[in-house]
Amino acid sequence: MHPRSIASPPTDALVTAATSGANVLPRAAPAQWIKSPAWDLVWILNTLWLAPLVVLLGSGNDDVRATPVETLFFVLAVPLWFGHRISSAWLAYATPAYRPLLATQRLRFVVAPLAIAVACFAVLLAPESVLPMPLAERVVWLAILDYLLVSYHFAAQHFGLLSLYRARAGRASDAAERRLDRWFALLVGGGLVVLANALAGSIAFQDRWIDPLLGAGVSDTFARTLRDGSSILIVIMTVLVLRGELRSQRPSVPRVAYVLGVSGMVALRLARG
Repeated sequence: MHPRSIASPPTDALVTAATSGANVLPRAAPAQWIKSPAWDLVWILNTLWLAPLVVLLGSGNDDVRATPVETLFFVLAVPLWFGHRISSAWLAYATPAYRPLLATQRLRFVVAPLAIAVACFAVLLAPESVLPMPLAERVVWLAILDYLLVSYHFAAQHFGLLSLYRARAGRASDAAERRLDRWFALLVGGGLVVLANALAGSIAFQDRWIDPLLGAGVSDTFARTLRDGSSILIVIMTVLVLRGELRSQRPSVPRVAYVLGVSGMVALRLARG
């Protein structure tokens, strides 16, 4: 990631595009939604209706896997997950939309991906005389590294969308809000998600790295303390972001909805962990 921001380059480009029109038509207020209220509600603000749906489908059973939630996850997540993997690579490397970024930031979009791929194969294929670690152990630690990077990636996406909605509200250059957005995304959308999953015991190979950090047998009292403290942190960060939003000259409805959606999703995970 570029040191000046945890947002992705496409997000930066969208923020620039969203605000550039103000120089041409200074009296025209930018649209607050990315595309339209309905489109945003389906693709961006879906936690507002997915979280209640999950609660409804999973009610009355302690094992979520024995409820319709499992089917909902398969129907929605699996096809979209595969589509996301394919479409992201297609957009970045096979369409003209990202050609300017590929041309000006080759280190970031060409050299770095190739170097990461080569490094992964080197770690997996290196003989034990060079890397004294069994193959299974290497796979485990690569999976752990992938989980941490993916968690940061999700936090970066939250920051990018908050920045985009902030730009749509005409406040792209507000340094204080940008800083608060970053902390909200990293803490609530990143760190607390990892903690909630750890308390639920749902992280891959958790016994290899999470349990030694928290202790092999986390007591109910300690787990409850972590949940309560995390819930308080969610409330504090949410109130700070919403207070700044509601005090602005042009509050953004989609920004408020996005913050509430992320906070609600993490709080629900902590409560049902």
